[in-house]
Amino acid sequence: MQISQEIDVFSYSIRGSHDGAVTINIPVDPDEFMAKRSDPEVETPKIRQEDLSRSFIISAKQLVRDWHPRTIEALTEKDFALMAEMNPEVVLLGTGTQLEWPRRSLFRPLTERGIGVEVMGTAAACRTYNILSFEGRQVVAGLII
Repeated sequence: MQISQEIDVFSYSIRGSHDGAVTINIPVDPDEFMAKRSDPEVETPKIRQEDLSRSFIISAKQLVRDWHPRTIEALTEKDFALMAEMNPEVVLLGTGTQLEWPRRSLFRPLTERGIGVEVMGTAAACRTYNILSFEGRQVVAGLII
């Protein structure tokens, strides 16, 4: 699946998900971008992409590579506390190729702070993350690969 929409080059976004991996866009460094604007000899910064084949957490400004849970059963309250500390409006949990529900008690760090949580398969979470992020919403996605 390829996702194609406008890209905020200064924020993490998801390019697509495929065969046990998710391709993300790495933000352009604002200093490099400004250098290009002030000096036409400087090469235009390129959007870099990276394939992630292990679970991760993504927000517009943060990326937590190699997030430990590989299955829904491995999730702990600490995983949701980590996402709550990022101060999102909503958390998306991508549960892999199939939709699976974790124990509701694990959501406590989010619900105590009034943070919404949506559970869906990882491919759906990737699409939803981009839509909400491009709308300017404060969204965090924990994606199990």
